[in-house]
Amino acid sequence: MNWRPARRKSGKLLMSWLKIDEWRHVALTSRLKDAGGVVRFGQIGDGRLWIRENNNRIEGSIYISRFGVVLPAFDREASDSGDTEFLKKLIRSRRDRLFSVIGMENRVLDIEKQIGEAASDVESYRMFTGEGPFPTSHDVPPGLSIHRASSSDLDRLWNLEKAYQIEEILRPGSRLNERSGRRFFLNTLKNQEVYYAILGGRPVAKAGTNARGWTYDQIGGVYVLPKLRCNDIARAVMDRLLSALQTSGRRPCLFVKNKNLPALKLYEKLGFRDRGAFRISYWSV
Repeated sequence: MNWRPARRKSGKLLMSWLKIDEWRHVALTSRLKDAGGVVRFGQIGDGRLWIRENNNRIEGSIYISRFGVVLPAFDREASDSGDTEFLKKLIRSRRDRLFSVIGMENRVLDIEKQIGEAASDVESYRMFTGEGPFPTSHDVPPGLSIHRASSSDLDRLWNLEKAYQIEEILRPGSRLNERSGRRFFLNTLKNQEVYYAILGGRPVAKAGTNARGWTYDQIGGVYVLPKLRCNDIARAVMDRLLSALQTSGRRPCLFVKNKNLPALKLYEKLGFRDRGAFRISYWSV
């Protein structure tokens, strides 16, 4: 068993392995998909990818973006001396640029062991997959209309997205950079499936994908203005999004904060299946 930078010929084998439980790591498979499944000298997009092999079988991978985002994927807990030594050297060699580790909780904790420094902030989630089938006709609250978003809706939807980023994405003590935030959102509108709700002439809710793998789409950015929550608006927007994904042959997954009880109840009603603990750990850089 050994770790090494992923090579060009590893691409198809890696894709086959990751597809087995793709819902666990759509953030990684979407990057591979965007690269056409091609790995060049361990490089995929803006980051580096390492794989672990045992008797010509892939058993793990770890991706680190140039922005310090770590995406681990293992068949099992890395427990032998070879795993531990490799991960320790790899992670600590990039400690000055490390920002976050994202994934199923056991995988993230495995990486945390090698860092040697407690995370400055941790968020715990539950991972869900949508089992379907989802309804293709929908009841919408009176006065509400649902629309598919495009890049031309940037200005119209920015205040809604800004509120979402401040409430759900920014870490404690951080301030929103509107220029980069708008750029990020524009990219989302161009490349993801996003729907929004209009009530009284203004946008009040949205939901969309944030990563698109081979068979799974990861849903994120689900947000309703605080004064309008618990009025079935989130369900209406999610219904439209799930219907669109189903029509195109896609399967949905998402992760939601443990403390967000209304969202947990919503996804249960929509027929999502709880797949276990998910975790994001942050470090100051």
